Amino acid sequence: MVAGGAIGKGSILKNVVSNLLIIMACSCCLLGIGPGPSFEYRVWAGAPPNVDLNRPADSTFTYDGGWHEKGSSSDQWVLSRNSQSFVRLRAAQGHESYWAHGVWKPAECNVGPFQWAVAPSGHVGACVTGDHPSQTIHIVNPRDGTRIALIPVPTGWVEGRNTIAFADDDHLLFAALDDSCPRDSMRLRYSIAEVSVAHPEQIHIAFRCASGVSVGNSHVAYLRKNGTQYSLGNGWIDDAFYGFDKDDNAITDDYPAIRQFKADHPSLAVWLVSVGRVPSSP
Repeated sequence: MVAGGAIGKGSILKNVVSNLLIIMACSCCLLGIGPGPSFEYRVWAGAPPNVDLNRPADSTFTYDGGWHEKGSSSDQWVLSRNSQSFVRLRAAQGHESYWAHGVWKPAECNVGPFQWAVAPSGHVGACVTGDHPSQTIHIVNPRDGTRIALIPVPTGWVEGRNTIAFADDDHLLFAALDDSCPRDSMRLRYSIAEVSVAHPEQIHIAFRCASGVSVGNSHVAYLRKNGTQYSLGNGWIDDAFYGFDKDDNAITDDYPAIRQFKADHPSLAVWLVSVGRVPSSP
């Protein structure tokens, strides 16, 4: 009797839990609560640096969250990691145009995607204009491109891939010249600086002697030697680094999707990988 009673109570408990789960699922349906927007990757690629003749055009390739190729375009995309905000650029006659509210308009910064970043929340974006020692960070609303603030960064050297990234909505990381470090690419000396959007006078070195930076959900990668070495804060790894995937894994030359991309597109080199929620508009 005792054993039989125990089994009966267990069955009742399972039924109660099952019914509660069903009720919760139905409640979510009634309230319009469902799974969030899915992730997407944008891979910007072009001709390797040593190719001069018959160069293939730079293109952005779209992949779903499972790394299935969906198409490509000549537009350049920078996604917001945890929102549907994005920056979409199109070069025409030497000028960059910006996609905002369903129309093309002149970009706040006439620069390519290497010099753009969008915060993980999508609430704020940044782009960089000018040359050293007169680089200026433009803080913008990524949804319409309107300017929020201007931040002069006289030590800034935001030029190549992964040289600018938001740590969060207020803190922006960027490559800066630092004479205290060994020479890196282009025989220049770099560190990664950080500036507060709310307090732009607060600029300091966040990571010394690195020339690039990439931010995931819970990791920050620092790069050097043209992005062919990276560190997660505990030593340097010899591998090209492009970004973090949706699960915060490092996207490198050894990453399966990158190996497949190179097999499918042998004439192209990968410049930049951007991950985020599927954009709210095409």
